[in-house]
Amino acid sequence: MKIKTKANKVGIESLGALSKRVIDTVNESAIIEATTTKQFLELVEVNNRYQEALEPVNQKEVSDAIDAVFEQRNILFGTMFDYVKGLLKSPDAEMQVAAKQIFGHLNKYGKNFSRYKIADQTLHYDHIVDSLKAAEHQPALAKMLLVNKVAQLDQLHLDYESLYRKRGNTAVHYVAPTKIRLEMEKAVKLYLDEVRWMASQNDSEPWKTLSLNVEKRFIEMNPTVIRKEKTFEAKVDPTLPKTSETL
Repeated sequence: MKIKTKANKVGIESLGALSKRVIDTVNESAIIEATTTKQFLELVEVNNRYQEALEPVNQKEVSDAIDAVFEQRNILFGTMFDYVKGLLKSPDAEMQVAAKQIFGHLNKYGKNFSRYKIADQTLHYDHIVDSLKAAEHQPALAKMLLVNKVAQLDQLHLDYESLYRKRGNTAVHYVAPTKIRLEMEKAVKLYLDEVRWMASQNDSEPWKTLSLNVEKRFIEMNPTVIRKEKTFEAKVDPTLPKTSETL
């Protein structure tokens, strides 16, 4: 049976569905060798990249997550800043000493970072968190019950940087499905040719069945019904004379 693949006629997502169904059909067959052929392995590899490209990236959702961690980090830092600043006037002399030791690091760039560029804010948080984590500051932080708060600030900063880098990496490496569509079309067409050839060479029922099932996946994606032209016979009125009789 000869059919046109028409892989270039289907939509972007439909092409992804076609390749996935073909692969599933082969995997579900009883032929182990069918899953190790050259064209099938190439189809699987291209399909994996194509399916990944089809996965929608919700940029708003990603940006909202980054903004949320950014705000949490700022709020926590501001709370710690005000708390330690207040302890500078503590009636407890030891508390004052501890506050002075830590406040110098918190106030290195001031409380409000909004006037700085995002990249500069990141660098400032790096310096502040690293300085607060130093061993010589742990007694002072413990005195003010801030050890856990510094750990939280450190984690929020790490989370923010991780999300920010991930968004950038995704943008850099993202490949639109339209960029690899031709490669996907070629892969499914070549596999159809291969499975037909394998079926003719092996001349066994399992291979013939697999070949027919793969072809069905293409037909299902291209449900063009070939209609035969109907031949209409002219109805002759029996009361009229025959043509031969009028000659």
